Amino acid sequence: MKCKLSSYGLITLFLFSCQNQSKSNFSFNSESPSENMEETVNAYWGCWNTNKSESLKCILADDFKRFANGKLEASNQEELIALVDNWHTTIPDFKTDLQNLVIHDNQAFYRWVSTGTFIGRTGVGRSTSIYGFAILTFDDEGKISKHESYYDSMSLFRSQGNGKTPSP
Repeated sequence: MKCKLSSYGLITLFLFSCQNQSKSNFSFNSESPSENMEETVNAYWGCWNTNKSESLKCILADDFKRFANGKLEASNQEELIALVDNWHTTIPDFKTDLQNLVIHDNQAFYRWVSTGTFIGRTGVGRSTSIYGFAILTFDDEGKISKHESYYDSMSLFRSQGNGKTPSP
């Protein structure tokens, strides 16, 4: 019964996704906006994973914003580039794998797992695995205008060698 419900859910999602994509007003160069969006999502995380942060400029909108757990973390492209560089300074082998990518209208939804080994001041030599969920929003030109990421910040805190919960 569970498999049938999942299959029906996927079929329903697919039907509604196809219906809405045909109404989209994106000005992509291809006939399939969802394929371009998927390529852009993969390119975005490719830049994060390889620390080719300058390459982000061609896929980010001029008014790009990144939010982490609801808090504004980067209000433009340059701040995101500095953030990516900082992650790779602290965790040189930083890598994110995407799971369950779904594209609907002008947004991409996916789960992610980030892994790596700390070399910063805290947690030196400690490996980490952080799990989260993200939403990327695309503008009319097919560029990423917003990245919203949600994750368990306590897992990150503990992976740095902090065993106690911080005081509010």
